[in-house]
Amino acid sequence: MRLTGKRILVCGNGLSGQAVFSKVKELGGEPSFYTGGDFKREEYDFAVVSPSISKKGELYFKFNSLGLPAYSEIDFAYLIEPRTIIAVTGTNGKTTTVRLVEGMLRESGVDAVAAGNIGIPLTASRKAGVTVCEVSSFMLEQSSFFRADYSAITNIRPDHLDRHGTFGEYDRLKRKLFALTLLGVAIPKENDYTIKEGLKRVTYSREERADVYVSNVGIYYKNERIIDLEDVRIKGVRNQENILVALSLCIAYRGYDDRYARFLRSYEGEPYRMAYRGRIKGKEVYNDSKGTNVAATIAAINELKSSVALLLGGYGKREDYGELLDEMGFGKVFYCIFGKNKNEIAEECEKRKVGYKVFESIESALDYAFSLRVDNILFSPTTSSFDEFSSYEERGKYFDELLEKYKL
Repeated sequence: MRLTGKRILVCGNGLSGQAVFSKVKELGGEPSFYTGGDFKREEYDFAVVSPSISKKGELYFKFNSLGLPAYSEIDFAYLIEPRTIIAVTGTNGKTTTVRLVEGMLRESGVDAVAAGNIGIPLTASRKAGVTVCEVSSFMLEQSSFFRADYSAITNIRPDHLDRHGTFGEYDRLKRKLFALTLLGVAIPKENDYTIKEGLKRVTYSREERADVYVSNVGIYYKNERIIDLEDVRIKGVRNQENILVALSLCIAYRGYDDRYARFLRSYEGEPYRMAYRGRIKGKEVYNDSKGTNVAATIAAINELKSSVALLLGGYGKREDYGELLDEMGFGKVFYCIFGKNKNEIAEECEKRKVGYKVFESIESALDYAFSLRVDNILFSPTTSSFDEFSSYEERGKYFDELLEKYKL
């Protein structure tokens, strides 16, 4: 795509919008940020739209009525500079899987960089030997021209229903990634995905033998143990699944390399993902601020074998919190609820007669959690952070700061 003299409307001035604006200027185009109001078709050659802007909104309606082409940020990045891409989407585990793929490939001598929803817009990332791109449902909703050479879907659980309306639509968008894939996929052996003919397939499983699988003692490829589980630094069922996906992607891309296992012996995981904060006042404390949906919090609680004070609440995404309560059953979890959607969660707790209490702040919820007779305190908000914080990272850092006074 040639940009010299092209007039581009950049919609959204967050990280992706700023990256697009800079790249357009660098390539001789004339970028303008959309600041609201009306505009005419003849004023622009095309638009590039932030992932935060829904295709069902008024702005896309305007594009369609004027006949103005509108590209997603990853469409734009791919069109101006095609590159080798390994793409990962899914509800939970995307970022860890991307970091695992990036790390294993680097360890084995490949020039790999991570980009996309991980926090570095594809437009701003350098062209490397391979780009490992985290792709969200928002990005997939908008995209038509982006292509991945290899891809995987970590899992699909209800999420972002406030944006997509139904789980069926969210599920369709996640599965769309395989339709945008050119060479190969990593897929669970037990799957119902529709895969195009001609794509290379590497299968993985936690339940039975596959190309890549896990047993109670190790991780295997082609029935050969490649690493003992005790040597893997990141623990738990969720991380085993992330490792299986990442290994399968690396194998699909360039075959197996012993150096993949070497990386797994050193990788300590991403921050605020079931991060252990130590034994404080007789309780094991975990910071799982990345727990932004019901499925993630259920998985986090299932990693804990005894009683839990769960701190949850924030900006809801139209999920069914009853699913969390039903999955946990009665007695293991006491729910310490805060945030914008606290009343909604409390209502589900009341229906099921489970132990809960509502608080005006995370700090007061944490105070109460330390007074309970439980073995574990888990901060896994089950929601997005946008009622009080700019990101789950900021929220996780705030929780860590709150913990400091209890360590005295």
